[in-house]
Amino acid sequence: MTQTEHRLRNFLHHGNVAAYYFGGLFNKGRQTVAREFWVTTEADGILSAGTIWPFGKPSSFYESRPNYPLFLLETELDERIGQFSHRAAHRPASEPMPTTTS
Repeated sequence: MTQTEHRLRNFLHHGNVAAYYFGGLFNKGRQTVAREFWVTTEADGILSAGTIWPFGKPSSFYESRPNYPLFLLETELDERIGQFSHRAAHRPASEPMPTTTS
C-alpha cells in the first residue's frame, strides 16, 4: 500500500472525507461506504482499483458479484487538503508533520 493510499484510508476511517458509490441492491442512488470498512482487509486495493464490491470481492475469476465505481467528492478533498496545508504552513520547521487527525 502506498503512503498516499494509507493516508486516504485513515482520512476515510476517521470520517474526514467520505467515499461513495452509486447503485446498490435496489439502486437507491448515492451510497456512502461505511467508515469502519476502511480498516478491514476487504478495503485493500479498493482505492487503487477505484471499484467497490458491496458484498465482497469475488473469490474466483468466474464468479460474478455486483461492483460499482468508487467516488470521492472534490469539495471534501479540497477542504481537507486545505486544512492540512494551512497547518503545515504555520508549523515550526523542527516540528514533524502530522499524518492523521481525528
